[in-house]
Amino acid sequence: MKKITLIAAAALVVLASCTKTQIIESPADQKVIGFENFLHKATKANTNTVETDLRGQNIDVNCYLMDKVTDPTSASLYFAENLTYQTGKWNTANVHYWPNTTWNSPTQSLSFFAVYPENNTFSAANYLTNPTNKPSFTYEVKTTSATQEDVLVASAENQIYTTNSTNGQVALQFDHALTQIVLQVRGQYNIANVNYKISAVSFGDNADKNAGTLKFNGTYTFGGAMVASGDATASYAYPILSDISSTGIIGKEGYESLGDDNAPLIIMPQEITTNKSYIHITYTATTADGVVLFNGTKKVALTAITWTSKQKVTYQITLPNDAREITYNVSVNGWTDATGGTLTLN
Repeated sequence: MKKITLIAAAALVVLASCTKTQIIESPADQKVIGFENFLHKATKANTNTVETDLRGQNIDVNCYLMDKVTDPTSASLYFAENLTYQTGKWNTANVHYWPNTTWNSPTQSLSFFAVYPENNTFSAANYLTNPTNKPSFTYEVKTTSATQEDVLVASAENQIYTTNSTNGQVALQFDHALTQIVLQVRGQYNIANVNYKISAVSFGDNADKNAGTLKFNGTYTFGGAMVASGDATASYAYPILSDISSTGIIGKEGYESLGDDNAPLIIMPQEITTNKSYIHITYTATTADGVVLFNGTKKVALTAITWTSKQKVTYQITLPNDAREITYNVSVNGWTDATGGTLTLN
């Protein structure tokens, strides 16, 4: 997917201004902001992501100081940092503290927004004056599956120190912002031992004037979802397992995964209109004795559906073999009458 880098700004300046943030300067009274282990749901694009996969990676975290504990009306940027896993725990590059207004008879709160990978389009201008307009970022999905990355988002809003049971640690549970597409295939099994080798699969292949194309730009707003935007479109090549492309599959009743389950295709969430987007599959169907029944490309139209964030959509496809069986019609012609002439016995 894409790389996501938040605005990195004024953390040290904020910390230096104890009157603005009301930080208690006594070391004994300071409350360090920590972060709990990361969790998230479903499956990643490149791998089955677990918290350990994020270790060693940069995660963007933006923190805002809210003017109230609940129902805030305004916010100001407290810090924007990279979050990494160091010395057995998650830390920002600079240590940050809970303002005493968020733990000593709290009158304010902190809201946290995190993105992986880094994203340099992060914006929260509206949030600084109106917290109903949450931070957002734009994103462009790469069309090559090998270069795609998962996009993970997490937030923890209106946090105060005393509600954190782990002594100031902020729990960030990540969700997927994009849609995962999984293809399962089988060969038509009305003829025994037909082998199907798939060489190419694409979505929205604009080589076909009727194919339709898929949007790859979008905007994610925290508290909402990724929404496709703009008119730019692209086609996507689905990753195929080498044994299916080289060895092939024998037609049978059950479906098989076309690609690596740990590396499916990821696409921008969007509305699909009936008969406007297609899956194109190029394959051969060959009998056990080497007779080629089909060699070419077929397409199938996607039915109406709305792909949403963190949704895993599975399509099951049957490959026809277009077999033209040699059949026989056996018949016997009737006798043809002929005159042998008139004969007279002597």
